Amino acid sequence: MFAVNKIVENRLFALRCPTKEDEDSDVLMQIFENWQDTSYLYSVLRKYSNELKFYDLTPKEAAKQILHENNNFYKALIEAATAKSQEIRLDLLFEPLHKKENSPLLVQVKAYGAGSKPSLTRIYAIKLLDGSYVIIGGLIKVGKSLQDFSEGIELLKEIKKVQQFLERNGYLDAATIESTAKQPDHYL
Repeated sequence: MFAVNKIVENRLFALRCPTKEDEDSDVLMQIFENWQDTSYLYSVLRKYSNELKFYDLTPKEAAKQILHENNNFYKALIEAATAKSQEIRLDLLFEPLHKKENSPLLVQVKAYGAGSKPSLTRIYAIKLLDGSYVIIGGLIKVGKSLQDFSEGIELLKEIKKVQQFLERNGYLDAATIESTAKQPDHYL
């Protein structure tokens, strides 16, 4: 079972991940809070300082870039989700995660952080049939491939698990998710 928070009605949802401080916390909130926290950034980036060589960056340079990307990324995501032509706008931010999608129904997608080339930040989601999105997670991409580091491997597993659950249980569009989310326990 999964719980979701509605970020933008009929357009954007995020998996809930309750914390000690906030039972209604979701992955989108957590992602952007982490990417603003310099001690979190330095901890992660020092751990992967060798992998950052792929981008020709030191941990300090990478942290500075992520702080810059963070504000632009959040603003671009919310603007795209609330624009009048949402399907088109969100589709400009997200692109398929895989060159060849395994599922004929829901698509695994990613969005790159805004404002820097190359971007170090990514958000991963499932695109529903109606063009709405469920945010599954995000990370600082420190290597060429998600399979290059443990957080990337775990995120890939989580995306697949959520995608399979949504498909198997008929949660294929925003209306189905929103009608379920209105129930008292908020679980899909």
